Amino acid sequence: MAERYVRVRMNHPVIITMMILAIIAFMYFAAEVLRPLALALLLSLVLAPVVAWLERRGLPRVLAVVLTVLLTLGSLGGVGFVVIQQLGQLANDLTENRSEIERKISDVVDKGQPSTLGKLEDMAADVSRSIMEGGGEADEGEVEEVSLAESPEPPGVVGPTRSGPFAPTGPGDTESTVYQVEVVDRPTIQDRFSTAVGPLMEPAAIFSVVLVLTAFMLITRDDLFGRIIQVIGVGHISLTTRTFSEAAERISKYLTTFSSFNALCGVFLGTGLWLIGVPYAVLWGFLVFVLRFIPYVGPWTAFVLPLGYSIVFSEGWRDPILVAVLFITFEAFSEYVLEPILYGRTTGITAVGLLISAMFWTWLWGAPGLLLSTPLTVCLAVLGKYVPGLRFFATMLGEDVVLERNAQFYQRLLARDSDGALEVVEEALDEGLPIEQAFDDILIPALSRAEGDLARGVIEEGDQSFVWHVTRTILDELDTRSSEGPEAGKARPGSAGEFKVVGVASSDAADAMVLRMVALALRPSGVSIEIVTSSSTPLEASEQVAQGEAEIVLLSHLPPVGLTSARYLVKRLKALFPDVPIWAGRWGGSGGEKARTRLTGMGADRVVFSVAEVTSNLPEALKLAQGGKARPRKAGASR
Repeated sequence: MAERYVRVRMNHPVIITMMILAIIAFMYFAAEVLRPLALALLLSLVLAPVVAWLERRGLPRVLAVVLTVLLTLGSLGGVGFVVIQQLGQLANDLTENRSEIERKISDVVDKGQPSTLGKLEDMAADVSRSIMEGGGEADEGEVEEVSLAESPEPPGVVGPTRSGPFAPTGPGDTESTVYQVEVVDRPTIQDRFSTAVGPLMEPAAIFSVVLVLTAFMLITRDDLFGRIIQVIGVGHISLTTRTFSEAAERISKYLTTFSSFNALCGVFLGTGLWLIGVPYAVLWGFLVFVLRFIPYVGPWTAFVLPLGYSIVFSEGWRDPILVAVLFITFEAFSEYVLEPILYGRTTGITAVGLLISAMFWTWLWGAPGLLLSTPLTVCLAVLGKYVPGLRFFATMLGEDVVLERNAQFYQRLLARDSDGALEVVEEALDEGLPIEQAFDDILIPALSRAEGDLARGVIEEGDQSFVWHVTRTILDELDTRSSEGPEAGKARPGSAGEFKVVGVASSDAADAMVLRMVALALRPSGVSIEIVTSSSTPLEASEQVAQGEAEIVLLSHLPPVGLTSARYLVKRLKALFPDVPIWAGRWGGSGGEKARTRLTGMGADRVVFSVAEVTSNLPEALKLAQGGKARPRKAGASR
């Protein structure tokens, strides 16, 4: 009991919320430690396939890891050295050409009519100047004019004087100017080194820590995985192994492909800029590689930077136009051709999920969090598909449809969105879903949900009435389409068109609507159904069955309520018409074998659970029933 009590308390929403806030606070205050750790983890997942490839070639793991890390260090170091050089040169160019940049910007801004904001600013300046001039006017005679000739020095201003041994002693002795002298020490070699290298020390230290962590994660990955299994529990070793192996493989494959593709984008666009003649092509290519990790905003930022440089420093518009054509063409080709081939249509994350995650990681870890937002979000979404405790991330971030069609249909009905509910059904039919399958998968589950929610008091009768109204409207529309279709009135060869089925609704209008669905699904087979509504009493229903000369009686019962009345009606009909096969429809499959046993115990010859089952079996059963039962007879009637 104590264990159960603790488990329930831990699942309380307040406790879960506090735990989430505590985790976020920990990640915020421990950012200096967690940022390198997260970067090392992602880098190890990216480099893991390379290490595995070298191991398959016979190299020991340690040697494979060392070679991979050194290759990565050399590549990043070489590119970083060139990028830093070009970044310094770009800063010098911007400083030296400041006046030219200001002139071009002023030319662009000053062209054309002044903007609305400029007009408002000019008007505000004029009003302020008028107020100041009006307030500064004085009455005539109140201000005394002072002649500069009569007063060579303004009143209250005393000329420079000196005292002491340096005071002037005669008319020929003039004052000497006093200069302020500041002694400046010449910078030493250590000072110059500190100024040049100091700002780079912290990034270099972080980069070194990341590389060391990555190397040890790659070397000891089996040991780390064993420790995770030990934490989770040896009893779940099979599930844990399968889950983490598949998740790590998918994440590693995606990150490797994503990083490689971004690098290729940087190389291609940098080469294109170099061929166009835009300076600092290596810098722009590196920015393309880095900024493409930022969702949506990053690729266009990487496009705007070289475009702006070419507009400012190039003569004419040739280079800017070529840069725009290069980036726009490549981005379109990348989005619609390359990305679907390499790693699917998208990252598997919704656009809103990517943007929210980018905002969250940026707030949490700053600029590194922004760059890591997409890989970290993809990792959480993939883990959510395999780890039950993290399924929340897959549900909130995943691009897959969260709600099934029947849940979408029912949700829109409860929202009184009849057009949206109709769209769900139309989309399913347009995708090629058979009409009987659409009934079983969408309409019948929604009707059943409404029955259950009303019985539990979750919804009101008005909500159920709206569900029924929209369902009738959909059935009317489908009935009209079926009647006006090219196959209307044409029965299939060998159909059972000359036979009749009497459908009896056991409880309410929902049971009768399911019978309408069965009739629509059976129409191409030439089978007609006469529906006895639920408003009839059992005696009236039996009389209508007798008058209808039914070959088969189909009783409609929609769970979860009304099983008792359905059983009574089956028993009544079987007692009155022992020679007529009675099928009981327990729509939706609720109850399974238990419901089948209870209904067959009351006299049902067959229990069906779906419209598709009726459609596939009823025409054949009618043919078999053709043998000598021309009319149903009540028990005890004369023969």
